[in-house]
Amino acid sequence: MFNLYFVHGWGFEESFWLPVSKILDGKKNIKSINFISLNFFESEKINSISKGNNIFVTHSYGLNWFLDRKENCYALVNFFAAPNFVKFQKNSAKSKIILDLMIKKLKDSPNEVLNKFYENCGLSNSLKIGVEKINKDKLVYALKDLRDNSNLEEFLRIKNKTLNIFAVRDKIFDVSLSKLKKFLGNDFNYVLVDSGSHAF
Repeated sequence: MFNLYFVHGWGFEESFWLPVSKILDGKKNIKSINFISLNFFESEKINSISKGNNIFVTHSYGLNWFLDRKENCYALVNFFAAPNFVKFQKNSAKSKIILDLMIKKLKDSPNEVLNKFYENCGLSNSLKIGVEKINKDKLVYALKDLRDNSNLEEFLRIKNKTLNIFAVRDKIFDVSLSKLKKFLGNDFNYVLVDSGSHAF
């Protein structure tokens, strides 16, 4: 029996994973379904991880959270992310410039930044949340983390089963498979999805 832990990405909240969890609810071999909150829009939620056969399903910045914590698990399913967000994109310089602009604008115009982000994710929904509920400090911190930090060593230490899923026309994370294979080797396990979305 497995415990599933879903970790959302930057600019999202726990509800991001609800459609997927509803499909899996009640399935054989699933003991529990849990949602990790990165607290971008909520009051501080304390996330607790149980011991046992845990499977982590991460989306985008959720991979950074997972690697930073060095969690032990049975398996990792990683959507639309890499252990170095800037380095493993086709145009690293462009991705860094975009992050710089988002950081600069977010403090004064968080809704504008978030709605543009959702649009580039392939989502049609605009943000319906009050500015007072947006944790700008956490959002800015996460963007700087994506821009400046690398979790490559932590990723290479993973001994568990890992599946990486990428969208071929992702406007947020335009993956360079050649760069990833150079650093991670031929055993790098991935699936390409014929999609331009960075979300579901």
